[in-house]
Amino acid sequence: MDALDQVLQDIRLTDSFYVRRELRAPWGMAIPEHERASFHLQSAGHSCLKVEGHCLELGAGDFVVLPHGHAHTFADSPNTHARPITELPLDTPDGEGTGERSVLVCGGARMVGPASLAIQAQLPPFILLRRAECESLYWLQPTLAALDLEAQHRRIGSDTVMARLADVLLIHAIRAWIDTSPERSPWFHALKDPQIGRSLALMHTTPEKPWDLQSLAKGIGMGRATFAERFAHLVGLPPMTYLTRLRMRLAASALKEEPVTLGQMAERLGYGSEAAFSRAYKKHFGMAPGTHRRV
Repeated sequence: MDALDQVLQDIRLTDSFYVRRELRAPWGMAIPEHERASFHLQSAGHSCLKVEGHCLELGAGDFVVLPHGHAHTFADSPNTHARPITELPLDTPDGEGTGERSVLVCGGARMVGPASLAIQAQLPPFILLRRAECESLYWLQPTLAALDLEAQHRRIGSDTVMARLADVLLIHAIRAWIDTSPERSPWFHALKDPQIGRSLALMHTTPEKPWDLQSLAKGIGMGRATFAERFAHLVGLPPMTYLTRLRMRLAASALKEEPVTLGQMAERLGYGSEAAFSRAYKKHFGMAPGTHRRV
């Protein structure tokens, strides 16, 4: 297993959801910023997706992933007013319009854990797979068909099954983007390097270990100076700077979302004491972890 496979294997998703919407033009819905990565399949009809200054015209069969939970709008045309999604009926046709029928299959999940957060940070605002590309993706149609089947014939455990299938769709879409666009991210390119990729995998899968430059270099069979130079060249940061940023990103996420103490956080991330963790956190973010947690 190479480093990229190892990191992808460690992707963790939680709080998954799935919904199917039928709408009649004119329609428009505004989705606020949230913490989940999401996907949308234009199952029938067409729509206009606006996200981060981009306006994407979607046709039947197009599939788009929004990895960062950016606020976005969907509408039957670029000029249609988008209503807050909370004002639209769930899983039923929108009765206000009489025009073209559109069907959207939507879902998503929150990405958690070292590997997931690292991958998410490298992804673009959206990943768009046009119908022609989707037809060559063996995983897309069977997974969507299974989702639709569960949605239409609800049984005990259907919510769990649909959530897991939504997870599969997200992971496959990320893999498809990596396969076709690795040159857009130095980080993915570095993961494909036999030795530097292994060092990244060590940091992401075991951030709690007391890594230093020497132990990382030894772990991948390189000399310390050669490792430091090659890592900085491929990743764009010195190894220990990268490790600190990784740990701080994990800490910030955990402190916001989990009832974890500072002592537990220090142990989880390889700091010798709560004081050492707090100093590193304050140096990185400019405020103490307890203060940041309350902001």
